[in-house]
Amino acid sequence: MDDRPRLFLVDDDPSVLDSLRTLAQTLGLRSETYAGAEEFLAEFRDDEHGCLIVDVRMAGMTVLELQAKLVSGGCSIPTIVITGHGDIAMSVQAMKACAVTMLEKPFEVNELVAAIRQALGQDAKRRREQKHSAVFKQKMSQLTDDERQVLDFVARGKTSQALCKHNGR
Repeated sequence: MDDRPRLFLVDDDPSVLDSLRTLAQTLGLRSETYAGAEEFLAEFRDDEHGCLIVDVRMAGMTVLELQAKLVSGGCSIPTIVITGHGDIAMSVQAMKACAVTMLEKPFEVNELVAAIRQALGQDAKRRREQKHSAVFKQKMSQLTDDERQVLDFVARGKTSQALCKHNGR
């Protein structure tokens, strides 16, 4: 199984997709290309780790609509927005929707590589936190009612004596 991070590349310009795919290969990353947001949404699974690089203006769904659909579906894939015609208002909206950054075409390769590294770092951190949370929930589910009550008292800074008094012992 190949567990390298994946770049999900969404742009309606085939030459941009080719360039981004080549960059991914150079960085040792896997990539998937999509001509539009709808195509990406139809195939994307949130269990993949990586980041999304998406153009602002494409036929069909806008990047802001795409981000809204991802968030409403519980997905928080780090997103890098690229644009040939961005403006401040659009940048602000993209960043509010949790984009890592917004780069204007033509962008410097080093800027994009730095953004990709930042996004992949965020994704790795998010996945670690999800794993720790799942382990915590699994362990919590194994506690007896008495153990849960003790934990609740300890978490609230109460002593074992207070617990005994509370239970009438």
